[in-house]
Amino acid sequence: MRPSRRATCAPSAATRWCRLICRVGAVTGGTLILAGCATVVLGTRETFQIVSSPTGARVQLSTGETCVTPCALELPRAAAFQARVSLPGYATQVVPVASRTSVVGAVGFLGNGVIGGMAGAGADMDSGAMRSLSPNPLRVQLNRLSSQDSVQDHGAAASRIE
Repeated sequence: MRPSRRATCAPSAATRWCRLICRVGAVTGGTLILAGCATVVLGTRETFQIVSSPTGARVQLSTGETCVTPCALELPRAAAFQARVSLPGYATQVVPVASRTSVVGAVGFLGNGVIGGMAGAGADMDSGAMRSLSPNPLRVQLNRLSSQDSVQDHGAAASRIE
């Protein structure tokens, strides 16, 4: 018996070109699918962290939520708000928190626009999933009141209570 010989011939240029196009298409398609839609990947809420120095400060958000630092709250990505941070003996600080388009959210939005069409892109815009709260975490350095400020602050608080 004769040993069989396999014919080895190089693929033609057209075959190599076709393989290259298929690989590029697969990688591009896979990337878009993994990007997914921002609403599914990121969700409409995010964990918002608040840290103060010193710790133990009371935080009240303009949206109604409250906590004591350090704390974390699950908040809607689409809503800007103000955080009021207070601690007896320290000056109260009011800090604005913005809702901005995030890089990850924008990629998810674009991926959804390609795969999910206009309906999916519209859902991302409406839900706020392509946005993120900034700054996050919110870091607040509280400043100690002088004894004069503390007396005035205490007097103002007493007059409001009466």
